[in-house]
Amino acid sequence: MRKKMLMSLFLFAILFMGFIPGAKAYSVTQLDKLNNAPFLDKKTYADVHITSMASCKYDESSLDSRLTHKVRDTDKGDIVYTKSKLTADTDFNNNPITVNCSKIGYYVGDDGLPHWVNASIIVNSIKFKAPQGGVAYDYSYYGLLHLSSNALHAWTFALDNTYNDKGTGVGNNQPGTQYKFTFKVTNADGSAISNKIQLRWMFSDLDAKDLTADSAGTWKTTYAESIKFNSGFDSKLYVNKNNYLYITDDNSKFAGTVSTGDDDQPSTIYSAVIANQNATTATFDWWGSHCATAIVSLSNRYPDIDKPVKSVEKEYYEKDENIEFTVNQIFPYTSSSNKPKSIAMYDEFDKALDISKIGYKVFDKDNKDVTSNWKISKDGNKVTLTYSGTDTTAVYGKYTFKFNNITIGTIAEGYKTVLKDGSVYIEIPNKARTLITDNSGTKIDMPSNEVVVKVLSSAIKLE
Repeated sequence: MRKKMLMSLFLFAILFMGFIPGAKAYSVTQLDKLNNAPFLDKKTYADVHITSMASCKYDESSLDSRLTHKVRDTDKGDIVYTKSKLTADTDFNNNPITVNCSKIGYYVGDDGLPHWVNASIIVNSIKFKAPQGGVAYDYSYYGLLHLSSNALHAWTFALDNTYNDKGTGVGNNQPGTQYKFTFKVTNADGSAISNKIQLRWMFSDLDAKDLTADSAGTWKTTYAESIKFNSGFDSKLYVNKNNYLYITDDNSKFAGTVSTGDDDQPSTIYSAVIANQNATTATFDWWGSHCATAIVSLSNRYPDIDKPVKSVEKEYYEKDENIEFTVNQIFPYTSSSNKPKSIAMYDEFDKALDISKIGYKVFDKDNKDVTSNWKISKDGNKVTLTYSGTDTTAVYGKYTFKFNNITIGTIAEGYKTVLKDGSVYIEIPNKARTLITDNSGTKIDMPSNEVVVKVLSSAIKLE
């Protein structure tokens, strides 16, 4: 009995504290300006690089028999809409609506190469809550999705017989809708992805209030334009510091509260959320009434880059030996929109090393000698290799830099020593660095690990 009571109390504590197995906890990072987010291509919202969604198409076989789609004359958006007006609560869950997109983003694999991914954006179900009293105003069709070359919109609007929005100014008796979404990604050839992925999605213009009759003119979260993240996303989400969003205590749901933005910024900045998809399948819910939320894929400004890895041919050196250092760097894949302005590898060799006759070789991801594309310059003991090719997008994957013809020079006091086989060796530390200037002019300076060359003390000239 006592064991059962203790177990019951334990389970109650788990539920009370929210530690439910499988539950997802999110945190929200508030950026001074969402448009200056470090992972976006540009520093102004209007120029944020949005991965083209022109390849996205509806899978027509996935459309419920009550639905159809067409390209509107007004904005060239391809809309999914009902074949007739809806006068009662309706569920569209017979066939998930699928939007297939090719090469919507990429990840860098263990081989250091870019791998394009295809995405299926699936609307698993749509629940339509009819206006109170059946029909609050006259309309011909009801629009549910809007697809353009830049975004897929969760889109809930009554339409007239020319497929244009209808219902502006009708007050708080709009239909309410709830959508359940799934993102599924595969390799571009359709095969499963085994690597960890990072696809960035922005959900923008979450600004509309609940306009159903149930809200009675007061703000409610029920059908306010909102999104709730369920699974497959990083725990860290991003919003603008001065946002107009209502955020639930668990940071999983974001709802609109106002429909206008600051005079000198688009309202979408203040009513947007950015989430990183880190699994091949991700799910979220969306609600709205007479509104549209843009779902767009974002590319990096310059993707995250690992530190260079430096090594030395051997650890101990005697007199008159050449020393060879190797630096390996995996460069991320970039496109014309986010390619860096310059790429360089440099090394400030210790003064105890003589680099007057230094040589170098550079090999690309295919182990091809590309030394001719890298120009060497020296400033004292600092040696820099700068990419001199015509297009920096060509530099991606694993590159190997080799510095040779380095000999032992002169040394001052103060270096550490180590004893080996009765002989004293002096330790000479060394690091290399990768220097990237990205497309915004920001410098990314990444130091390597430190390697230590141990040189026989009798082989070194003292200053």
